[in-house]
Order: sequence, then C-alpha cells, then structure tokens
Amino acid sequence: MEKSREVARYVWDKLFGKEYNTPSFDIERKTDGIRYLIRRHANGEWTCDCLSFRYHSGVFSHKGHSETCKHIRFFMDKEEEEEE
Repeated sequence: MEKSREVARYVWDKLFGKEYNTPSFDIERKTDGIRYLIRRHANGEWTCDCLSFRYHSGVFSHKGHSETCKHIRFFMDKEEEEEE
C-alpha cells in the first residue's frame, strides 16, 4: 500500500505540480509566524508569494530558471538532492 501511495504522489506532482509551505528564512529580522507558499507548477515554472519574488528584488537566474528567490532556490536544490 505504501509503494502505491508513493507512485500516486509522484504522478500527482508531475501532472499538477508541487507546493511547499515554508517559514521565512530571514535570520536577521527573526520574524515569527511568516510563511511562504512556493509552487513548482506542472510546466516546470516556479513561483513564490514572498515580496522579493513578487517585486523582483533579490531574484536572479538559478539552474536555468530566470527568476528565483532564495526560497525557490532552496527547494530546487532540495529536490535535486532527493533525486540523486
């Protein structure tokens, strides 16, 4: 049963994308309770609801994607590690 759930989750993520809900990575301000929703869409596009991504400040190219914030870069790297 567990293996079939893994396969179903993999297929779902490939067809419809994947979402991550993460706390802020801002160590200097130490703001509690701030969370961001990062999405990897089925077409391979990434989005984040943080202000940096929304207003294009602090975004740059990473692994072939033109605009990524630090949250997206973190999860891109994490997914790459999981695939290895």
